[in-house]
Amino acid sequence: MKNIMFFTHHLWGGGAEKTVCNISNYINRNYVDIKSYVCVVYDEPKIRPDVDNVIVLNNKTTSKTLIVLKPLVILKQIKELRNIKRKNNIDVCISFLPGADLINVSSKVGEKTIVSVRNVESFFLTNPFKKVYDQYSYKRCDKIVAVSNNVKRDLVDNFGVNEDKITTIYNAINPVPEEKKCIKEYIDFIQDKYIFINVARLAKEKNQDVLIKAFYNVAKDKHNVGLVIVGAGSEEKALKELVKKLELEDKVLFTGKQPNPYDYLKKANAFVLSSQIEGMPNTLLEAMQCGLPCIATANAGAEVLAPSDYNDKVYDKMTIEKYGIVVPNENVDELAKAMILQYEKNIQRSDYARELLDELSVEKIVRQWLDVIM
Repeated sequence: MKNIMFFTHHLWGGGAEKTVCNISNYINRNYVDIKSYVCVVYDEPKIRPDVDNVIVLNNKTTSKTLIVLKPLVILKQIKELRNIKRKNNIDVCISFLPGADLINVSSKVGEKTIVSVRNVESFFLTNPFKKVYDQYSYKRCDKIVAVSNNVKRDLVDNFGVNEDKITTIYNAINPVPEEKKCIKEYIDFIQDKYIFINVARLAKEKNQDVLIKAFYNVAKDKHNVGLVIVGAGSEEKALKELVKKLELEDKVLFTGKQPNPYDYLKKANAFVLSSQIEGMPNTLLEAMQCGLPCIATANAGAEVLAPSDYNDKVYDKMTIEKYGIVVPNENVDELAKAMILQYEKNIQRSDYARELLDELSVEKIVRQWLDVIM
């Protein structure tokens, strides 16, 4: 029996947390010779019943923890995780996201340690200490799994990681869940409109301000269009103020964070990803699953929409690719052109997208993970 453990801070959140739960559950339910645990710092009672073999650390920080005491808590977490590894005879421990990576490699007791890098981390180097502990984790682990080739290139170019140490494994795509009810405000809003939809956190790097400005150019000529932004975050107030300034209140809807974005995607006409950077854009893949035509910025979506040649292209203008339309980053005019083109021509790439999505089934992605783990 091989005992493996996935370690991260939360069960709830974005693509990293979904990947942890999906892969661990699939392994437990399909491989009799492997037992998988999920260890987290913070509990989530609503999600925990759906995940097998969850272990929650006792040591954690809260909003009331003094900043000078946080290093002490991390040291306690390292000791606690080390004991958990010993108690459960863990052979391999895979961590997701930088803070968890540091604790994973520092608690090593002889097991194989794997670090899963989910973002283009050089973009998030807010202080020099972050790069130091990122590099510490990358050096101390046995293997690194990058969520995309874009992330892999960043690790090599900006963190000095040996390319041979890195394996790229994309996120798995689950079957589209059963449809549930959308909020009434959304149902009323989309009536008799061509709907562009964006699903993402409301954060600076998601560049929804660029999307709103581009949509303003679209709405000047196309009167039956609407923009829906699904998500929540720190930029919500600023984005709503921008909508008000551009007098788009009747054409832009913020739904807040929704538990099942598929329901909203399936009722829209086209998906737009405006992010400045993405590790692997899950929502873009989910939109493709729903058969939506997709528009994405180059740094965020070119690897998905133009997988054969994205690495050799400079996107200085809107380009129709195999799986969708790619536009330059932070370019309001080119994004607006792409949205207008999509509205007028109804460019479809969803049939082609089946090829890509078939390769991202949970079964196939788990096999790739097991090649690294074993």
